[in-house]
Amino acid sequence: MFRVVEEGYNALPSLHPSPERQARKRVHRETQTEVEPQSHKTARSLRTPPPIPDNVAEDVLLRLPVKCLIRFRCVCKSWNALTRDSSFVNKHLAESVRNPKLTGQRVWLSCRSRLNEYTFKTCSPYSLLNQPFTDPNAFDFNYPFWYFWGRNRIVGCCNGLICMTTDYAKVIVFNLGLREINKLPDYFPGVFGFGYDSSNNDYKVVCKDTYTSLRVYSLRTNSWRTHDYAFDLPDGRCNSEYVGGTLNWLVSCREQIVSIDLATETIMEVLQPDYGDGVKQGKLGLGVLQGCLCVVCDNSNQYADVWIMRQHGVRDSSTKMVSIRYPLNLKNSFPLNPLFISEKGEILFQWHFTMTIYNTKENSFRAPLLPDLSPPACSVAARIYSETLVSPTTGNWN
Repeated sequence: MFRVVEEGYNALPSLHPSPERQARKRVHRETQTEVEPQSHKTARSLRTPPPIPDNVAEDVLLRLPVKCLIRFRCVCKSWNALTRDSSFVNKHLAESVRNPKLTGQRVWLSCRSRLNEYTFKTCSPYSLLNQPFTDPNAFDFNYPFWYFWGRNRIVGCCNGLICMTTDYAKVIVFNLGLREINKLPDYFPGVFGFGYDSSNNDYKVVCKDTYTSLRVYSLRTNSWRTHDYAFDLPDGRCNSEYVGGTLNWLVSCREQIVSIDLATETIMEVLQPDYGDGVKQGKLGLGVLQGCLCVVCDNSNQYADVWIMRQHGVRDSSTKMVSIRYPLNLKNSFPLNPLFISEKGEILFQWHFTMTIYNTKENSFRAPLLPDLSPPACSVAARIYSETLVSPTTGNWN
């Protein structure tokens, strides 16, 4: 029995392959080693695209609006870090200044009802010029501290940041696109200016301290400085216009233009345009058009000349854009403050507590169609701003 089993065991085929079979397997493996990785590589290349070079990705992202960039922060960690980097923020800001249509200009509306309740909306300036009002991206804000019993005021807009004050001792700087807000400390009444100091890469808030002194707040250093000046300073109801590192406002019954250089924090008078012989200068209006300081000079309540100063502080650089004849309802009233001009020559003005549109080709006025307001507004204040990635807490220096 044992022998039979042993013979049967020896009769079984060997568990070890023969040398010939081993050689055939070795040749097969070598052949497959040359062919299979290439096929696998091709399959993988079809499934996974090659990575985008960093310089190409940055160049593409710089051409996108803020709304898209915020969404793309969720794509990957590298894009999230890139769009938050100060170098990218500054490049995107420069691109938005060079090409406003790329990032899109917006209008910030502060609307007050007869019950002294405030609501806030934002829309495209072109939507206010269209008939009827159409802007799919228009939206409003209902944050708890933006709906007050009391007066709210837009101080200014600069590089996508908006500065506002309230009667309840609050000064806030915020970026609508980023949904970031910075509440400033130690509020002083009489805030009238907000702008950017490019020399020190800093954003500053300017307010009137006394009749002859003002205080300047630095967002970068989180501190106030006081300066004494001989020029008349505006009260808290007067806004200033930011142009090229300066804040400009009207004093002495709106007959004098004064400017503060935010880098040196010095004040000087701005020479007005040569309005010409026979022009009886009346009330003045200030604004910013095409990135330049714009002066609207009233002439005997009959018409107004719109002047644009191509070089700030250089009188000879001023040219007259258009001469506007007042309609009956605008005579003997408040000055016109220009906000925006379209390619078709339509100018959007802030006029007292509302807005009006002037068509330079047809020499006609009309009222803009505002978005739905609830409750209905009895006064509307507007400011033009651009969407940027600048943070109100870290600016573009972090």
